[in-house]
Amino acid sequence: MAGRLASPRAAGTWIAMGASGAAAASLAFLTLVNALTAGTNPGLTLAQREAQRALAEQVLQHEGISTSVPLPPSGAYGIDWAGIVTPAVITVLLIALTVLLWRATRVRRA
Repeated sequence: MAGRLASPRAAGTWIAMGASGAAAASLAFLTLVNALTAGTNPGLTLAQREAQRALAEQVLQHEGISTSVPLPPSGAYGIDWAGIVTPAVITVLLIALTVLLWRATRVRRA
């Protein structure tokens, strides 16, 4: 064991490499889930949106504000690019960090 982790720096490299690999794996899973579920939200029905508008108008009238409230949006959306691309880019960067750390430990041993 003493020969394998000869210095605290080597141990730190292995810890950073393991943490980077674990973070990359979890973000890769998050990216996959976001990509597979993108665009599956059907949004609110017209009746639900009208109920929300009526509730908002009641609250405003209770506060003494008389105004017409527009119909809220349906809530349906397409692909969440930021939710897919951002974790994917971070995953690629963490994989690159893991590979660089792995190569750094291999160079020191040679």
